[in-house]
Formats: sequence, C-alpha cells, structure tokens
Amino acid sequence: INSIALREGKLTYKDPGQKTEIDASLSTSLTPADPATALEFNAQGRFKGNKLHAKGTGGSVLTLRDKQTPYPLNVTGTIGPTFVHVQGRITNLLQFSAIDLIIRLHGGSLAQLYPVLGIVLPDTPPYKTRGRLIREGKIWQYKNFSGQIGKSDIAGTFKIDTGKAPTLLSGNLHSRKLNFADLGPLVGTKSTKTSAADTRPNRRVLPDTPFRTDRWNKMDADVTLKAESIVRDAALPINNLTTHLRLHNALLTLDPLNFGVASGSLAGLVKLNGRARPIQATVDLKARKIRIAELFPTLSSAKTSIGVMNGDIDLKGQGNTVATMLGSADGRVALAMNQGEISKLMMEAVGLHLLEMLQLKLSGDKNIQIHCGVADFGVKKGVMRTNVFLLDTDITRLNVTGDINLREEMLDLTL
Repeated sequence: INSIALREGKLTYKDPGQKTEIDASLSTSLTPADPATALEFNAQGRFKGNKLHAKGTGGSVLTLRDKQTPYPLNVTGTIGPTFVHVQGRITNLLQFSAIDLIIRLHGGSLAQLYPVLGIVLPDTPPYKTRGRLIREGKIWQYKNFSGQIGKSDIAGTFKIDTGKAPTLLSGNLHSRKLNFADLGPLVGTKSTKTSAADTRPNRRVLPDTPFRTDRWNKMDADVTLKAESIVRDAALPINNLTTHLRLHNALLTLDPLNFGVASGSLAGLVKLNGRARPIQATVDLKARKIRIAELFPTLSSAKTSIGVMNGDIDLKGQGNTVATMLGSADGRVALAMNQGEISKLMMEAVGLHLLEMLQLKLSGDKNIQIHCGVADFGVKKGVMRTNVFLLDTDITRLNVTGDINLREEMLDLTL
C-alpha cells in the first residue's frame, strides 16, 4: 500500500500496484460521552482499475486500527459493472485477517468478476447470488450461496485457497432446474440479444465465439455440477446433467461428463488443452441405451417406434472455437441399433412411395420390424464420410452414402 490517510473527515487510500485509488468522506456524531458512535461514509474512486462507488456504515472510528476486534460493516455499492451489498464483520481492515460477511452480488456475467477477484469464471448470462463469505487464513469460502444465472437456479459452496500456487478454486454446484440455453456462452454460442451496431446475421450452426484461454493458467479449479432437470427446446431430448470440471496448468477437463438423453445416457470426457495454440480438443463420448422413440420427440411418426441405440464418438481437433475444433476433427462416429420397430409410414415417406403413404393415412399406420441399423463415419479434417450407413426393415432397406462437412456445415448424402 502506497498510502492511507485520514484528515478532516476525508479518507484517502492509494495502492498503485493494485491500480487502486479511493477517496471517502466520513461523518460521525462522535462525542466524549459516546465513543462507540457508528461511522457513515461515501466513497468513490477506482478499485483494481474498475470504477467504484460505495456508501454505508461502520463501527466506531476508534476501532478502525484495531487488529483484534471484528469491525462491523454494512456497505452497498458498485465495482465496475458489478453490484455488491456486504453486511458483517472484518478483523484488521488493512490485512483482512478474518472475514465473516453476508454478501449479495449481481451483474451481467460471472466473467466480469475476474479483474476484481482474480478468479477465472466462465462467461454467463446475467446472474445474482447471495451467500456467506468467510476467510480464515489463506482460505476463502463462499458458503451456502443461492441465486440465478440467466433463467437457471444455482446453489452450492466455493472454496478458494490462496496459499497454493496458482490459486485453487474448488466447489460443488447444484441446480434443480437448468435452462439449457444458459450453457450457450460457456461453449461459445452468441447471445440472442444483439447490439444495435451488430446487425449481421449469424448463419452458422456450430458455436463460433473464441474461448478466452489467456486466463486459464491464472488458477486451478476442481468443481462438480449436478443439474436435476433441464429446461430445453422440445426437440432436444436431454433430461439431466452431471460433470466434474478440472482446470490445471491451462488444461480443462470435463470427466465425467454425463447427459441423460432419451431415457439413456451420453457420457464420457472432454479435454481442452489451453497450453497449445490453437487449443487441442479431445472428445470421447459413449451413447448407451438411448430410446429411438424419445430421440425425436417432435416427430409424430417416431412415437410409434421402439428400439434402443448405442454408439461411440471419438474425435480430436484443434481451434479456439467449437466450430473450428469440429471443422478440423479426426476420428470416428459410430451408432448401432439392434431390432425394434418403426413406423411403416415413416419408411414409406423416406422412399417417397406416395400411394403407400396415402393408403396408410386412410387405413392407419402400423409398425414394422427393424432387423438392424448402423451408422459408421470416418472423420478426417472435419469431414464425416460414410463407411456404413443403413437401416434394414421388413419392407425397406435404406442405404446412405456421402459425407457431412462440419467445416463448411454442408450435407452431401445419397439415399
């Protein structure tokens, strides 16, 4: 700290190394007969380079320099784009040797807290939280917090160990109802809200906003997330989510990553190596016991089909966005289905048998037996080429050849 001074009710605090400079006006009705009168203050300036405005009350002026007695504070203000309300006690105001506060935060994105806290948090929709902040030695805890991120509820506990190099963030997060759209900014999907200056349509399907890997080596992380239910588009049959996130030396790992999909699961691991330029990505996922009837919930003819699908997705790519990672990927995608039933009307529609379709519309649909279904793609430089792609039923054998170009987002398939 370069300097801290109190003169004629004006407090000045300067710390050039932390880009901090605060001026505060203090007032109190302190009299010899009432030495414990509370302090009122208004403050403005910059905290770690961010604009700061705050007002509140504290304990007695006489205890400001007390290093043993907890000092009471009640503060409301803003730091940059973040709103903060703090109420509780701090021991030793100059060194924060112990802290016990109830703290409320809200802002436009959790990532905006990085310049203030030095903690790497993801880009998110607007958020608000309330919890208990405790410091004991070099351990900080944000305990039993609850709040919202976008339209999703969130609760849990974070612990930050500043005694480790780099700082370690660990915690457990829980959501009763997670809005799937709120995960978009984490994987690089642009917000649906566009600025007046940016009116260009985004015609890409795959997320193309770059990851900010420059912050990944600033700290380590070990966080679990469990979402009991997923709020999503009707066409997306995802039911729940659990994952364990680890960040170490700029290597981000989701292992395990488990989605409940159509009464089955899509589980495995995702690795993003932020030490490499561009990022090196690995995806190894297993699809197990996915029910075909639930995989296409908005397709009415699928409701008459039954059967279970299993598969493997094994891809490696590089790039700073999801789009470029998939657009450069090598590996394999394979799906298989044994037996089951499917709508006859659906199969006649695939074959464009118009007379059969008309008869089924008039007389009613019926199920036909599936002998087998296989889709096996080799993936090279973002292009998925068919090794085998067929569906064999009692009345129709459907063969598919061609490729799916993830880089150009184009299909070229012959049925």
